[in-house]
Amino acid sequence: MSPMTSRERMLIALDRGVPDRLPASVHGWMTYYLRNYLGGISAIEAFQKFGLDWSLYLPWEVWSWKQDDNWIVEKSEREIEGDRTEVVTQIRTPEKTLSQIVNRDKYLSPWITEYMLKEPEDIFIYGKYHPQKMFDREIADEIFSTLGDNGILRCPMIGQWHCLCELYGAQKMIYACFDD
Repeated sequence: MSPMTSRERMLIALDRGVPDRLPASVHGWMTYYLRNYLGGISAIEAFQKFGLDWSLYLPWEVWSWKQDDNWIVEKSEREIEGDRTEVVTQIRTPEKTLSQIVNRDKYLSPWITEYMLKEPEDIFIYGKYHPQKMFDREIADEIFSTLGDNGILRCPMIGQWHCLCELYGAQKMIYACFDD
């Protein structure tokens, strides 16, 4: 019997089957690591270099929405304290301007310093005006064709609970579930 392809191996393992060997991969390559320790190679080149099964993420750009007068997004970025960057996102809706601040360090790891949704009512404003997300099949197809049988393609779509926890704060969301 011929050895399995990385794709077959990973799909069988995900389905709780028994592949020809344990798939070996990483959750995702950190841009900082690729740039500073692997000479700026791509994630695909890193998988090849170390002989791993590919586990590629679709870039966030596969999800987009049409910006209109009810949902205007403005972002600004500035350096703070040496290697840190602050990204301010403001979303203007007919009812309220929502704003969020995210910091990043030299490793590009983000953390939220000001949540976008500050009051419970903000959740409903966000839901009322947020445009429907559109999936760009062409970007996905291009990456999928590059992938071939070398592994699997993962999508960065997160669920509503996760989204609200990142916009309102996990602790506040948990309390809101019990209080409201």
